[in-house]
Amino acid sequence: MRPDLLTRTLFLALLAISVSSCGWQLRGQNPAANNLTELSGIYISADSGNSVAQALRSQLGFRNVALLEQPAANGLALLMEPPQTEQRVQTLSGDLRARQIRLQMDVSFSLYNFQADLLASETMQAVRNFAQNPLEPASIDRQEELFEAEMAEQLAANIIRLMSQHALSALEN
Repeated sequence: MRPDLLTRTLFLALLAISVSSCGWQLRGQNPAANNLTELSGIYISADSGNSVAQALRSQLGFRNVALLEQPAANGLALLMEPPQTEQRVQTLSGDLRARQIRLQMDVSFSLYNFQADLLASETMQAVRNFAQNPLEPASIDRQEELFEAEMAEQLAANIIRLMSQHALSALEN
C-alpha cells in the first residue's frame, strides 16, 4: 500500500470515529426529560392491551420514572383511550392487489396533575406509508405488525415529551 493512501485511509477512519462519537456526548443531555424523575411518579390509566401504553410504560421505566398504581401528590395522571388504527389502500396493481398502503394510528389522552387540574387533552397521530412486495403477498401482515409497533413507540415518545413540558408546572403547584 502506498504511504499517501495509507495516511489518507487512516485520516478518514479517524475522522469517521470522531464524528460518530460526538453523539455519545449528547446522550442524556435533555433537561426536560429529567423533569419526570423529579415527580413522585406517573399514573397511567389504560387498557392492558393498549400498545401505546405498553410502549410508554417501557420507555418511562427505561428513564427511571416511577409508575404509580394510583394518582399521588407531586405526580401526573395520564388517562388514555385505546389507539385507533386505520389501514387504507392508496394504489392498486394491475391485478387489483394493494401496492401502496397507508397505516395510521391515533391515540387520545388527557394529562392531569395531582390536584386533578387538566394540563393537556390531545390526540396524537403517527402515519406510515409502505409498499407491498408483489413477490411476497403474505408479508403485508408482518409489515403492518412492525409498523404498528414502531408507531406505538413514536407516540409514546411524543407523549413523554409533552409530559416533560408539563412536569415543571405540576411541581410548582
